[in-house]
Amino acid sequence: MCTGRLFILIFIAIGSITSCKNPAKKANTIWQTDKLGCKGIRSDSLAYKLIKDYDLKGKSIKDFKVVFGEPNKVIQSQNRIILEYYYNAICDSNVTLIERGDKCYADFYFDIFDHFKFVDFVCE
Repeated sequence: MCTGRLFILIFIAIGSITSCKNPAKKANTIWQTDKLGCKGIRSDSLAYKLIKDYDLKGKSIKDFKVVFGEPNKVIQSQNRIILEYYYNAICDSNVTLIERGDKCYADFYFDIFDHFKFVDFVCE
């Protein structure tokens, strides 16, 4: 009888530990509420915080999108995939005017094995 209880406790403990390592199924972070980067919510510090809080280093694109949402652009090459998200955009009525102004991107790099490697912030 005691062995059965011990087994259940071990099973629950292992389940709790492994679930902490995966992003929440529906993270719906504040990052996702600023789809075009118009609201000034997206920033490098927020990106680094989300990467750390959700332990995204080495995670898949699928796991990454749970936290960051759909990217504004996907760039593929032979040896990597880049998910590009706009931030600090110049907007009018929540419509980006990127074609006419400075552009800022948060580029999240994934290797050919679908593992998140690093982020680069670019303004031009």
